[in-house]
Amino acid sequence: TLNFIKEQSQDAPDLLPGLCLYTERWLQSDVFPHFRDLNNCSVSLAEYFDDVDVQNYLNNLPVEQELVAVETEKITEINSVKEQLLNASSLQTLQPLIIESKNTTALAMDEVEAIRESTSKTKNRKDKVYQLPGLDGYFWKILLAGILGMGFLIVVSSVWKKLSVPDPQLSLSVNDPIQVIPKPPEIAVPTPVVVEVVPSELLNKESAKIVINKWLDAKSRAFGVNHEVEALAEILVDPLLTKREEIANVVKSENSYREYEYNVEIESANIDPNNPSQGVVIAQVKEAGKYYQNERFLTEKSYNSDLRIRYDLVLVGDQWFINNIVDIGS
Repeated sequence: TLNFIKEQSQDAPDLLPGLCLYTERWLQSDVFPHFRDLNNCSVSLAEYFDDVDVQNYLNNLPVEQELVAVETEKITEINSVKEQLLNASSLQTLQPLIIESKNTTALAMDEVEAIRESTSKTKNRKDKVYQLPGLDGYFWKILLAGILGMGFLIVVSSVWKKLSVPDPQLSLSVNDPIQVIPKPPEIAVPTPVVVEVVPSELLNKESAKIVINKWLDAKSRAFGVNHEVEALAEILVDPLLTKREEIANVVKSENSYREYEYNVEIESANIDPNNPSQGVVIAQVKEAGKYYQNERFLTEKSYNSDLRIRYDLVLVGDQWFINNIVDIGS
């Protein structure tokens, strides 16, 4: 996964392009197929983040660093009051400390509210969030469902912490008898099941060569002496599959077969940026073909060629298949 993201983010200042492409492919192949209304939808994060409402929402988010600073200061003050409460020797000592604690907490909350108001006024900054493709309302529903799921886990975690840590604001009296506070019952928090999302097979020069060699091997088997026509379905899909099967059956019916020798060099291998389930491979192929009919070698039909071929690929599940082959010359 990380290698795929890095590879797709080459020449970029960060990993954002790779992360976006990985997310689009995950939504297209693993999420959308489970929703009837999304079967014919294409994924485009850029258009989604380009939506005016999304931009306004992101621009109005509070500045997290400022809120964290105030919350940290408030926690420090409360911890200080807690220590003084534990060291207090009488109710007279406790009373001003409790009053001071309340005032301090109220002041901290006022400061948080003031920072939020200030943040909302200055948030309309000129720098724009990286803009990506708009999706329809179905994608927003999926995203909202994910946020709600994360929120549920956060709430469960917060409840557990509150039940495990004694309340520092409990009012105690030195004249009261010592009481043993029973430990609250433990709440079994289910462990989230983490499912690793395996990315679709990468398309680069190395993986492209494997695909092309698999096609050439299937071609040799289908047109060879044993006429293994079914081998074509291991690497081809329609419309190319049907055409090649028809030719292979004709060769078989004529009591003919062919022998091939190949040498492949991949020039380029690219995924369609508008459709991550499609790709194009350009390759230099040296092909030698020997024709036989009725066990007799046919010199006039045999050949030795240097070809420059374009292969159109389509991703089915986690495997690349070829659906079109074109000789594009030099």
